[in-house]
Amino acid sequence: MPPITCKVESTLGDVIHSLASMSVHRIYIVGKDNEVVGVITLRDVISCFIFEPQNYFDDYFGFSVKELLKK
Repeated sequence: MPPITCKVESTLGDVIHSLASMSVHRIYIVGKDNEVVGVITLRDVISCFIFEPQNYFDDYFGFSVKELLKK
C-alpha cells in the first residue's frame, strides 16, 4: 500500500477523515515537490483532544492489570 499523504495546508479535519476512512495510523505530510516534511500519527490527533499529564504512564506501567481494574 502506498503511503498516505496530505499537504502542509491540510486541516486537522482532513487528517482525521483520512485516518478514519483509510484505516491508517499515520499520515506523511508533504511540502513542495512532494517531499516529506513530517508525520502525523493517530496518537498526535488524539492528544489534541485528550491531555495526558506529565509522567502519566510512568505511574501505571508498574501496576498489574488486576490492580488497574480496581481503580
